[in-house]
Parts: sequence; C-alpha cells; structure tokens
Amino acid sequence: MAVGNVSNPLIRRRTGETVNSSLLLDEKPLIILPAFATTVGLGEAVFVQQLHFLTRQGKSGKVVDGRRWIYNTPREWVRQYFPFWSVHTVERIIKSCKGQKIIDVRSDLNSHPSIRTNWYAVRYDTIYVRNGTSIRAEWESQSGGMLPA
Repeated sequence: MAVGNVSNPLIRRRTGETVNSSLLLDEKPLIILPAFATTVGLGEAVFVQQLHFLTRQGKSGKVVDGRRWIYNTPREWVRQYFPFWSVHTVERIIKSCKGQKIIDVRSDLNSHPSIRTNWYAVRYDTIYVRNGTSIRAEWESQSGGMLPA
C-alpha cells in the first residue's frame, strides 16, 4: 500500500477503516543508508549516523585538534537517543564501532580526571560509501574542503 502524504496522521487500511498512524514519522526519524548498514551492521550504522548528526550540528561536545568530540555515557546515549536499546547493547555497538575503526573513543578530554565520561568522534577517513569514495573525499569535493569540526 502506497502512502502519498507521510505527514498525514491518518492512513486508510485496505478495509477502508481509518487508523491513527502516530508511530509513523511524527518525530525526527533516524535515517541510515542501507549500504552503510550492510557494511558495518545496523546498530553500528544507527549509532554512527547519530554521532555524525550531533557532530554536524556543532552545538554539542568540543573541538580538539580539528575534530568535534561528543561526550556521553552509554546510559545517556540510551536515555537521549536510543530508548529502544539497552545500555549493554549500546556498549556492544560502541565496542564494535571502535573495533571497525569507524569511531574513535577518548576519556582524556574531561575537565577532571575523576570524570569517566567517554568522548566519541566519527572516523570519516575510514568510512566508505558504495562507490568506494570515502565520505571525507565526498565532503571535501562538495564543500570546498570544509569537513565538520
């Protein structure tokens, strides 16, 4: 069944009855590329896409050595962005992303040594799109060399 207007809160079922579609795109969706999810894993693609989104906004985290780092605990990632995952799942996804070298993780950017929050940054130089061009090269060609800080 094709839906012409996804912002319309009512969808007509095949039986003709009208139902409330409040679970369909009434809030900001998480969007990922299938090719990226196929390459790194679905959870990993979702996590990295959210990290990328926060990086591009430029409101969160801090810039160190030309890269924007976003901080959070696994519990805060769940509370703020991934309520459909457990803390353990987020920890596993972060470990997988780090192992695949698609994110960097640091704990030495905190203001005090007793603070144990990790900081995360996307490794744009190791993420590839379907045609084999790195995201870094794609952004540089589209933005005149300006990468997200």
